[in-house]
Amino acid sequence: MNAARFIAGLPGNSYEFYDWYKMNGDADAYKNEINETYDCVLYPMANVLQSNTAYLENVMKLIKGITIPVFVLGIGLTLTGKDTMDSLYGQIAAELNTFADMVEESGGAIACRGYYTKELFDKAGREKIAYATGCPSLYQNGLLKIGNAKKEEKDFHPALNGRVQDFSEKLYRDSFARYPADYICQDQYGKALYGAVTAFPELLQKYGYFGVKLLAEGRVRYFANLQEWYRYIEKNVDFMFGTRIHGNLISLLAGKPACVYIHKGNYDLRVRELAEFYAVPIVTDEKKATLYEIYREQDYTEFNRQFEKNFRNFEEFLKCFHLCEKLPETQNEGFRQQADVCPPYRVDYEKLQKELDSLGKVKSFLYEKGWLK
Repeated sequence: MNAARFIAGLPGNSYEFYDWYKMNGDADAYKNEINETYDCVLYPMANVLQSNTAYLENVMKLIKGITIPVFVLGIGLTLTGKDTMDSLYGQIAAELNTFADMVEESGGAIACRGYYTKELFDKAGREKIAYATGCPSLYQNGLLKIGNAKKEEKDFHPALNGRVQDFSEKLYRDSFARYPADYICQDQYGKALYGAVTAFPELLQKYGYFGVKLLAEGRVRYFANLQEWYRYIEKNVDFMFGTRIHGNLISLLAGKPACVYIHKGNYDLRVRELAEFYAVPIVTDEKKATLYEIYREQDYTEFNRQFEKNFRNFEEFLKCFHLCEKLPETQNEGFRQQADVCPPYRVDYEKLQKELDSLGKVKSFLYEKGWLK
């Protein structure tokens, strides 16, 4: 049971694995230790399959010399611009086949994050070792079920995720104006919230007027550990919306509805692949509606049905290769355990608001429109 929970919550350990090699010169000795000590290697991956094969080649360097079974979890592809599945395969066929050979010869298997990635391996004739299982991180809190009950608009407390660039979207701006919405950051505000005090002009340049305004209002949140992130959503958020797939998945893990926002013309399959695999609702920027209207329209019946199917499918994958006997179906108490307390934000909100006010109406307008940098 604990091993299964561990398997389902591994995003990031691949970096530990890789960094060890970078920081320690004798990689072969470490590989020998792995081969002699462990039964298998569980290697979580993300967007390894892309036209630039450098990442995939680095992965192959890491697993070369490993003689125990290597199981790749959550591997995905990046398909952007005018690329098609056929053109991507044509660009990376040699490296993809070498990688698949290494995994197959080790006695391991490949768990893909969705059907697009599985299709790529199928093109290489690897149907027997490549399985579409989704992202392991979404299986770490038991059998999820998202309810369809809705709150009244006056009580509606959403949160949005994405990148600073998304603040130019009308839907984002309108949502922050209409509702007590938080912006949950996954990377870009790290220095502003936790680092050394940042000068006001630098903040404006990095986040834009609107992004600094949200920061000054205390509406930007960035969590240093998963437990704090999970608990905040569980207690404070009614609906998660945005362009970041894992920003939406953490909301689903916390039992709260989420909806993925995809820009028109965005051909990158990284987000769409996982959203479609789990039947997470998707809205494009062609949709003309308020955030509350979008929230009211969503039905999670298909998500719940598809999630149980995917959960069982991933469980069967693990059982097939003797990685676990059963995935835990109950909630993961680890999310509720006290983690290391997040360090306090280092923002002087009062001072920051005064600096914004000191710009005056004209400069504020010009900054907000992006005409001043």
